Amino acid sequence: MQETKETLVYRVCAGAGNTWNVFADSRRESIASFHDKSEAVRHALRLARGRRVREGVTYPGAPRASDARTPAP
Repeated sequence: MQETKETLVYRVCAGAGNTWNVFADSRRESIASFHDKSEAVRHALRLARGRRVREGVTYPGAPRASDARTPAP
């Protein structure tokens, strides 16, 4: 029998005061808030892609462990 994995959906919605909120699944509280819509969308995509990388799912342009950079001291 195939194991079913939980799917996590990230969504971006307009918020109060010209903000854009990022939500995970059906949660009522946002997990992040941005003044720029494109930044909110990029954040949601990074979250979704990061989860895929952790689960071993690949897609075009996916970051690889060999691409990781060490932060400067």
